Amino acid sequence: MLAASLTCYALWRLGRDLYSQWAGLAAALLWAGHPMAVYLPIALVWDSTLVALTMTWFLAAMLERGRCAPYGAVARLGVLLGLTLLVNPAPLALVPMLCVYYLRRRGSGLRLQPRGVQRLAILLGTAALIVSPWAVRNAAVLGTPQIRSNLGVEVFVGNNDGAIGLFNGRIHPAYNEAEMQRYRELGEVAYSKDSLERGLDWIEQGTHALMGLLAITSMIVWRGRPGSRTVMRGALFLFPLVYYVTHVFERYRFPIEPLVTLAAAVLLLRLSFGPKSRFAARELDAPSPAS
Repeated sequence: MLAASLTCYALWRLGRDLYSQWAGLAAALLWAGHPMAVYLPIALVWDSTLVALTMTWFLAAMLERGRCAPYGAVARLGVLLGLTLLVNPAPLALVPMLCVYYLRRRGSGLRLQPRGVQRLAILLGTAALIVSPWAVRNAAVLGTPQIRSNLGVEVFVGNNDGAIGLFNGRIHPAYNEAEMQRYRELGEVAYSKDSLERGLDWIEQGTHALMGLLAITSMIVWRGRPGSRTVMRGALFLFPLVYYVTHVFERYRFPIEPLVTLAAAVLLLRLSFGPKSRFAARELDAPSPAS
């Protein structure tokens, strides 16, 4: 509950930096009453609420400092990203968005920002240093430097004869004794690889809500501060990619739920007050942190 509550503050900061003070406040208020923000931290003790907080905090801190942030600030961002990846490696999907944000010079097409390469290297290099002890440990103990090795399991759980798109615990080794025995015999890494092959074989055979709809609509008409479209579209469309081939589970979407809430809040403000209202218009008088 603490992580979900602190996300209100992080979401206000992110909304302020991406769009306006009013958008940040509206998003924080929506988050305070969001059913999933209330339900999930109590019903499911897992990493989702913590990753939602750290991802939102990371994006807010990144935008506050901007593309031209001091190298020390960029290194601190790398520490935060690395700690987030230790909790869950799924935010690695945001790396392409980070590359575009730091490398592309604003308003110059495909021309690169010269010092953006250095900042991106510092950010990703620091994050890599943070996760490296765990990667070394996994390489020594499990035989793979992966932060997590369960991708193959999730692919198989979501792609089999009994799959309906939702999480199917009946064939997950945590709930299925036969699969657990197979896991014990093969070992963690080999079992995950075997599960991936079974899931992909099934795919090759061809057997194959309101807040989200508001967010998608908002992304189509988004007119935030410079650089905000790259961050929002990148995070919302890149993060879920790996889950499109596994299965649907509410906790997998939860890390980007604050961003979905922010996008929905911006659209609701525009629909309620009109795009030219001071409540719905992006702030132009303050310097853009994303420039």
